[in-house]
Amino acid sequence: MQKIKLSLFLLFSSATLFGQSTLNATGGGGTIGANTYDYSVGEMSLVSTFSSATVIVTQGILQPQPISPTGIQSSAISKDQLQIYPNPGSTIVYIQTSFLTAGQITVALLDAIGRELKYYEWPLNNGIEKHAIDMSHLAQGNYYLNINFNEQQNTYKIQKIN
Repeated sequence: MQKIKLSLFLLFSSATLFGQSTLNATGGGGTIGANTYDYSVGEMSLVSTFSSATVIVTQGILQPQPISPTGIQSSAISKDQLQIYPNPGSTIVYIQTSFLTAGQITVALLDAIGRELKYYEWPLNNGIEKHAIDMSHLAQGNYYLNINFNEQQNTYKIQKIN
């Protein structure tokens, strides 16, 4: 019995040693010259600082967002270029495109936890077309459409009702 108590004590005490002890109340960032700065309010107290002739790094909980190594940022599909209806829907959901150019559109139907259920790929000859997605076989709930067109992408939440 003593081994079990000691094991449980070590398990619970070690789990709290590495936990974050504060929540950021606010934060932000900006660019000055060629340098990008991020800050947060509500970080843990200063633990340690490492520095060289050109860089100072202070340990904390703020984690910067990754930047694409190529510098290419994907752009989102605007609302006037794509309509998804009816939402909520019971059997068929339509995707109405209004793009200015032709291209290839890909659509992934995902469940609520991100598993891919269906994958569609259509050529858009003039950019203005309508496609149907059959959802009659799916259970009632929330689903997502991940849509890509010519380096533009968006994810849309759709609801299946009976």
